[in-house]
Amino acid sequence: MGDLPRIDGAARDAPPAHTARLCALVLLASTCALALPAATLPALLEAAYGRERALRLAGLGAGLRGLAAAMGTPLVGVAADAPARAGGSAARLRWLLALCALASAAPHAALALAPARRVDLLAPRRALAFGALYVCAGALSGSYALACAAVARAHGGLAAFALPALCYSAALAAAPLAGLELARAAGARAPYVAACALAGCGALLSLVGLPAHADADADAEGERAPRPERGAGLDRPSCAQPADASRTLHPPAVTAGARDAAGRERPAGCAGTRRWGAEARLPLLPARAPPVCAVGAVGAAVADVVDVVGEAALEADEGPGGVSRPRAATVAERAMVEGGPAGEPPSRPTLPALAADTAARRRRAPPLPPGVAQAVVVCALLNLCEQSLLPLVPQYLQSALRLSADEQGALLALIGALALVALVAAAALGRARLMRGGELRVLRAALLANCAAVFALGSATDAASAACALLPLSVAFLASPALAALAAAHAPPRAHGRTQGALGGARAACEAVGPALVGQLLARAQADADAAERRGGAPRPSARGWPLRLLALAPLLAAALTAAGPLAALPPTPSLPREVARSTRSPRRTRPGAETEGPPSEPDALDWQ
Repeated sequence: MGDLPRIDGAARDAPPAHTARLCALVLLASTCALALPAATLPALLEAAYGRERALRLAGLGAGLRGLAAAMGTPLVGVAADAPARAGGSAARLRWLLALCALASAAPHAALALAPARRVDLLAPRRALAFGALYVCAGALSGSYALACAAVARAHGGLAAFALPALCYSAALAAAPLAGLELARAAGARAPYVAACALAGCGALLSLVGLPAHADADADAEGERAPRPERGAGLDRPSCAQPADASRTLHPPAVTAGARDAAGRERPAGCAGTRRWGAEARLPLLPARAPPVCAVGAVGAAVADVVDVVGEAALEADEGPGGVSRPRAATVAERAMVEGGPAGEPPSRPTLPALAADTAARRRRAPPLPPGVAQAVVVCALLNLCEQSLLPLVPQYLQSALRLSADEQGALLALIGALALVALVAAAALGRARLMRGGELRVLRAALLANCAAVFALGSATDAASAACALLPLSVAFLASPALAALAAAHAPPRAHGRTQGALGGARAACEAVGPALVGQLLARAQADADAAERRGGAPRPSARGWPLRLLALAPLLAAALTAAGPLAALPPTPSLPREVARSTRSPRRTRPGAETEGPPSEPDALDWQ
C-alpha cells in the first residue's frame, strides 16, 4: 500500500477569530480565579507563620507550582497542535481549556474547604494533599499558551497578541480588590469560594462554546459536509465523500445492516468524520435523547484525552516550514483504512499497538527554528524577573514595606491598570503607528522599562515611592505579547502550539526557580534588617529590597541578547491596509465542495506570517 492520503492543513492552520476570543475569555476566568485571593492570602500567612517564614512559603509555593507548569505547559502546547496535524476538529481543545480552568482554582478549593480553626495546611497530614493540588494547578496552567496558539493561527502581530495579555492584566487589576471586598463582606473564606466558581464558569464556557464555534468554522470553510435535515440523526457525511473518511485516524466501524436514528440503512464500511463527545461512543442515540449523560461525559473526556495523545503519536513527520513528509503506512494504519483480514470493517488499534508502532518508527519532532529558540531564551530571562516578582509583590508589600491591606490592593490594582492602558493602546494603535517600529523595538523598550520598574521597587520605602516605581510597568507589560508575536513569525505553520508551549514552559520554569530563590533572599534581607533594628541600629530604608535590585539585571541581559541573532534579523511586521486586515480577520465563506480557480486572493498573497 502506498502512502496514506493526508489532508492539506492550510485551512486548518488558521483557527477562527472567535475561537481565539473564546480562549481569551477562558484565560480571563482562570486568571481571575487565581488572583482573587491575592490581597487576603499574605495577611493569613503572616498571621500564621510570621514575616520571615511567610516570605519563604510564598516563594516555595509559587516555585512548586512553576515546576509542574514547566513540565505540563509544553505538553499542553503539543496537544494543541494535534488537531491541526491529525486533521481533526478544533472542538477537542475544549477539554484542555476546561482542565486548565478547573486546575487554576485547585489550591483555593482546599483553602475554601479547610476548617476555619485549622489554617495550617502545611501540617504533616495535609502537606502531601496540598502539594498535589499545587502540582495539579501548575501542570495544567496552559490557558495562556492555548490562547496565544489560537491567536497565532488566526491573526499574528503585536495587536492580536495583546488580547490574551489584556485579559490577564484585567484579571490582575480587578480580582485582588474584588477579593478583598468579598472577604470584608462575606468572611475570609468567600474569595476562595468565588475563585472556585469562576474556574467552573471558565470550564463551562469552554465546554459549551468551543464545539459550536468549531462547527461554524468548518461549515464556513467548506470542510464539513452539509448537515442532514432536522431529525435525520447525527452529523455524518455520506459514503460518496471518500476523502472525509481518511480525515480521521480512528473511523468508527459500521457493519452491514446498521441503521441510524432516522431508520435509514447504512452500507458496510461507511466511516464518517469523527465526532467528539458522547455521540462518538453512542452512534445510535435517538434524535431527542440528551446528548451527554453522567457516565458518558466522564468516558468521553477520558477517551478524548487518549485520542489526542494517540493522534499526536501517529501524525506524520514534518520538515522545515511544517511540510509533511511522505512515509509508508504502518500496519495499524492499514488496518484502520483498509479494514481487518477477510474484509472485516476497520478496527481501532489498542494503546499497546500504538505504543509499539511509535517505538518502532522512532520518530522525533523536528527542531524549532533558531528564531524560536532565541525567543525562548529571551522569554526565560524576562520571566525570571516577572514570575519572580508578581507572586511575591503582595507578600513583599506586607512584610518588607509594612503596608496595609488597602494599600496592597491599591498597588496591585495600579499594576493591572497600567497593564490595561498599555495593552489597550497596543491593540488600538498596533496596525497604524506602533507596528511601524516593529515588535523588536517594542520588546527592547519593554525590557528596559521592566528593568527600571523592578530596580525602583527594590529601592522603595513607602506606598508613594512604590507607586512611582510601578509607573514604568505601563510599557513593561508589552514585552510578553511582543515576544509571542516574534516567536509566531518564526514558527512553522503547524507548530504554533509547540512554539507557545515552549514559551510557556520557559515561563513556568522561571516560575519554579525564581520565586523560591528570590523569596529566600528577601527573607534573608528581612531577617538582617530585623536583627539590625533589635541591636538598636537603624538599617537603610532600602535594605530589605536589595534582592529585587539584583533581579533587575535579568531583563537588562535579555535586552542585550535581542541586539543580534535571528530575532534582530527579522524585518518589522508591515501594517496592513484596513480592507486587507478586515479580509484576513474574516475568512471568505465557500460552499462545500466548491473549487476556486485563478490567482490567490490578496490576503493569501500577503501571507507575511
